[in-house]
Amino acid sequence: MLRGSQGVHVISDGIADASALKMCYGALNKGTQALWLEVLIAAQRLGIADILEQRTQPRIDRDQRTVALTLLMCSLAWVAKGC
Repeated sequence: MLRGSQGVHVISDGIADASALKMCYGALNKGTQALWLEVLIAAQRLGIADILEQRTQPRIDRDQRTVALTLLMCSLAWVAKGC
């Protein structure tokens, strides 16, 4: 074990359970980010992005919102270039 390592956690006796957990966890994180991005794009197009941000700000994890807003800005820049 490496110093400072959190160690190995056995989640079950199943041979592929750890891989399945990692896959589902990753899909949940990426899927949540993609959904937020789509919602922010829709709000922007509908002209209510500022209102949405004000109303959801206390309930949204700050890191998640930062990622979603960054993706939104990059997407809008990409579309503006005609890519």
